[in-house]
Amino acid sequence: MSKFKEVTQAEFEAALKAGGPLVRDRAQMFDPPMERYHDEATKRLVAYRIMHDDRDPQCYVEET
Repeated sequence: MSKFKEVTQAEFEAALKAGGPLVRDRAQMFDPPMERYHDEATKRLVAYRIMHDDRDPQCYVEET
């Protein structure tokens, strides 16, 4: 099972750009909603962020 660490918004964006092709989905069943990013080839979850209404998103990336 992968472990994730909380990162800043800038670190999150950099990690997304550094990785290979990613597939994004929005998990609306959570409150607050979550954006999840999966590796296109392996379907592995590599990053996600929790989208809060009243503050900046909490961003998490897979620990390597």
